[in-house]
Amino acid sequence: MAERVGGGLLVAEPQAGSAGPREGDRGLADSARLVAANFVAMEDGYQMDVLAGRRSRQEVIAALYSYSRCVTGYAPEE
Repeated sequence: MAERVGGGLLVAEPQAGSAGPREGDRGLADSARLVAANFVAMEDGYQMDVLAGRRSRQEVIAALYSYSRCVTGYAPEE
């Protein structure tokens, strides 16, 4: 079940019977709200870099993956 909170954000509640965190998971480095806001700000800023020709799409994706690894401890399959 998800709940809409201020700013239009959806907050997901754990579902009954879900496995929950796995051993070794470390969680987020900051609040989920702050991490999400940082992603939005980074995407906005990087969009301008791509449009101005200062960064390539691949450089932006690599930077966003790097940030996600730092704040979540999770390395998505690339």
